[in-house]
Amino acid sequence: MDCNEVKAYKRSQICKNLENGCDVKYLREFCITTFGLMDNEIRRKVWPIITGVESNSEVCYSEDVLLTHHSYHQVKLDVNRLDSLLPPNLDSAEKDEIRAVMMRLTVSLLLDNPQLHYYQGFHDICYIFLSVLGENDARSVLNKILPQRFSLFMEASMDSTVDYMQLIFALLGYLRPALTENLEQVGLGPHFALAWIVTWFAHVLQEMDDVRRLFDLFLATDPLMLIYLSVAIIIRSDEEVQSTTADFGMLHHTLLRLPKKHPVEELVRNSVRLYSTVPPDLLLTLGKQRQALSDSKNDRHKKPMTSGNRSNVKWYFGAIFIAALAYVVYWWRIILKRASGVAYVILFNQMRLLLFSLLIWSCLQCIIFSISANQSGPSSPTGPSGSTFTTACTWPGYQLAAFADLNADRQMDVVLINADGTQLYASIAPSSQSTFALAQRSISRTLPNPSLLLSPDLNEPIRSVAAADFNGDSVVDLLILTSSNGPYTAFIAYGETGTNRGSFALDKSKPVGSFTSQPLVCDLNSDAIADLYGQTSATQHMIIYGGNVSSTVNISYNGPKWSSLGYSAFGDVDGDTIPGELLLNYLSVVVMFHCTYVLVLVEQSGQPKLQLIRRDVSSIPGLPDLSKAELIDLPRQLEAATKPTLGLFSLGDYDSDGKIELLLPACTTSGCRDGSHIFMYDFELTEWASIDIIWEPKGAHPSYSWSLAETPVTASLTVSALVGPTVGDFDLDGRPDVGVGLAYWSGSSSPTGTIPAVLLNEGVQSSTDRLQFRAFLLNGAGLPEGNTQGTLDIFVMSLNEALDKPTVSLFLQQLVNDFYFIKVSVYDLHELSVSLSHVICSLKFRQFFRLNFAK
Repeated sequence: MDCNEVKAYKRSQICKNLENGCDVKYLREFCITTFGLMDNEIRRKVWPIITGVESNSEVCYSEDVLLTHHSYHQVKLDVNRLDSLLPPNLDSAEKDEIRAVMMRLTVSLLLDNPQLHYYQGFHDICYIFLSVLGENDARSVLNKILPQRFSLFMEASMDSTVDYMQLIFALLGYLRPALTENLEQVGLGPHFALAWIVTWFAHVLQEMDDVRRLFDLFLATDPLMLIYLSVAIIIRSDEEVQSTTADFGMLHHTLLRLPKKHPVEELVRNSVRLYSTVPPDLLLTLGKQRQALSDSKNDRHKKPMTSGNRSNVKWYFGAIFIAALAYVVYWWRIILKRASGVAYVILFNQMRLLLFSLLIWSCLQCIIFSISANQSGPSSPTGPSGSTFTTACTWPGYQLAAFADLNADRQMDVVLINADGTQLYASIAPSSQSTFALAQRSISRTLPNPSLLLSPDLNEPIRSVAAADFNGDSVVDLLILTSSNGPYTAFIAYGETGTNRGSFALDKSKPVGSFTSQPLVCDLNSDAIADLYGQTSATQHMIIYGGNVSSTVNISYNGPKWSSLGYSAFGDVDGDTIPGELLLNYLSVVVMFHCTYVLVLVEQSGQPKLQLIRRDVSSIPGLPDLSKAELIDLPRQLEAATKPTLGLFSLGDYDSDGKIELLLPACTTSGCRDGSHIFMYDFELTEWASIDIIWEPKGAHPSYSWSLAETPVTASLTVSALVGPTVGDFDLDGRPDVGVGLAYWSGSSSPTGTIPAVLLNEGVQSSTDRLQFRAFLLNGAGLPEGNTQGTLDIFVMSLNEALDKPTVSLFLQQLVNDFYFIKVSVYDLHELSVSLSHVICSLKFRQFFRLNFAK
């Protein structure tokens, strides 16, 4: 029998079963065996039966009620990005109608199940059921299966999801121990399969027929079938995985693509075979064994850290108070038995003792708080999402230059410059593993002291360092810019290979070029090698193409001068070519991608503007067409200001609408007091919008006025005119947050001081329909006076202006919130964005902020 004959026979058997009493056992077998239920007409009849749905009795919620759910806005953003799942032949009106139904269905399910928490990717699940069953039946079926099949992924904490995903490596380790060991040796855990699991492969497979076929399987089998199918996919690709270079990035990329490479029916057969070979009871036993080994090596549930000295004093006097209370209670019992005048005198005296102890404790607490406040300035008991900080290490006499993996161990190392800008130093991060890896090694939680990396003996101080591969040998190189007053002279220190890896060679007699402003570093010709692009004179731009032998091209230019501030970025600003969030500035090269769009701060007739150079896919290998460069005016508030101060701009999807926006911090007043702003530019609407900022940090005391902070003018590294900003997902909720310096004022004409802070992205507010950020201080983080032990989370470079002495400090963040970001890493942006989000996971969820502060 050919495939069509098999399908016809199977369809007749299913219909016969439905007509003769609906034997659920047989219907489930039909779901599992070859081709599953074959079409949506049969699924509409079978899915409700095998899930146990008998009738539709759900309440229909009004739009006003739907709006009350706290996840409504996030669901709306996700549903708006649903295009990749919708049939391509639908027009805009039909798509809008489906989105409206999707909103009703998804939010209604959340209201039906208030104990469950929404995650990005759940909307993919809802769409598949909607596309098969229609709104009412989809809601009934999902309400029936949510408690058993999805509640694990919808808890307030992610711990259960992490434990569930560990079963992938538990089963894989049982069946393919060598393969599992190889993956874990490079730091890979099962997190690459997150999108497979939480979306039932709906986000992974391109063909919706394949997705619905897998839904047949999952609905008819044990909830653990997701694990069996995931392992079947990996085993089916054993040879390909084993032959992939033992590199974290390469292996991760290979694993992400595996589900698309094999016929779905073959994968289903293999997963059912695994289910029979290793039954669920045995799988759970393997999982417990793996978890026990993991628990013995990791403490995943750490308590929030507090300052040791204050905590000890507080509890010491608290213990005195409790002891006094216990002593008085003891005497009360005696008094009840022996009521006498003497006893009442004793009671009176003990009460006095109790009240005196309480008074002493309260006074000492006030004294301790007062001393602490005087020593550290403003403080707050509440960090971002309840997190706290301790100082990891402090390096006086250094400036923070760049981050790079200098020795190819997949860990981010720190590149520093000494105070006078003549030598490069590095702190090489200790090796580590993925948070999902089983056998975590015992590693140091601090970074080693800086060691000399390169002494180039250049004639001018180093002003900027960027890390990238400029000659195509897959080894990181360092771009070094030197200048006293401009222009910038560029040198490249090439990374050594082989046994000398981690060392660098620079020929100071051969600078690669001279630029009037800091050049842009990106891949201009799509050869995966970093190039340099910058302005060399008022009428000329220059491109230095990287490679084994570099080449130089000069381009005539007739446009505004690039700003000496060197603010620039590249990325996909309209979403038509390369998805994901791409950031680049003069601080360091973060990711190397095609230079599709170039965004530069320029000066025209003394007025700052933004220049946007667009490049379509067909023109990427060629030169940028400067004749088509567009100028973007700054917001009106900045144009009206006498002397605005512009901070470093950055690109990102700040309002979670699936599009890239530009974020620009700026001040319209001297010193930024009462004139701090953050603006967002929408490239599609070509307009600016102000972001609502709650400047006063939550829980901060004592009371001050707050603003952005200007960077001290120094002759050291070139930095943003405002302290920060640096973009990262600070609380791991999937929304970009902004690290800044905040100046605090107590009535004087100059700020009292500047401290590190985070503007936490709270999303678009339903009450205002505007994006809102809220300021948080870094609870427990203090500039160089303290030096307790920990590990890094935040880098801060401070400056003692009196001594003109820079200091680099690293702070450890202790999160108390769930690592939610991994839940929301399933974007509607294809594989690239998912890969980028998982790179963050491989870094143990740590975000590296570079801020510069005046002490």
